[in-house]
Amino acid sequence: FNSELENGGAKYSEGVYAVALNPKTGAVLSMSGIKHDLKTGELTPDSLGTVTNVFVPGSVVKAATISSGWENGVLSGNQTLTDQPIVFQGSAPINSWYTQAYDSFPITAVEALEYSSNAYMVQTALGIMGQTYQPNMFVLTNNLESAMGKLRSTFAEYGLGASTGIDL
Repeated sequence: FNSELENGGAKYSEGVYAVALNPKTGAVLSMSGIKHDLKTGELTPDSLGTVTNVFVPGSVVKAATISSGWENGVLSGNQTLTDQPIVFQGSAPINSWYTQAYDSFPITAVEALEYSSNAYMVQTALGIMGQTYQPNMFVLTNNLESAMGKLRSTFAEYGLGASTGIDL
């Protein structure tokens, strides 16, 4: 984190947090955190921040999104979709970090996780809503509540948005 701060890569980061788990039992082995004060630049230890802070989920939900696609019959196996800029009526494009360099190309579920494909996840979520992506489409919201329930259910299986039951 310090080297990222020095080279400007973490200038706007509020800190760094990590939790190490035993992959066989789920037991917490270690928790560590460093808080970065954006105004002063000061770094302070903040291990408890791993459980007391609220973090906006990012790519961590992508594996759960693909799992939800499988569970709800939207995806099958290592299904290939097109990674492309996603454009909805009246909205800015949703791109993956590499989309501008490659425009569009076929991508499998495994590759979507490997490359952190935003387009694959949006298409999967649309499928859970009963819709297929078409450029400049208008997204219907009549199945939104049902789709969100399906996604939340799968996310909870990963401990996302649900009590983990960990006794700290």
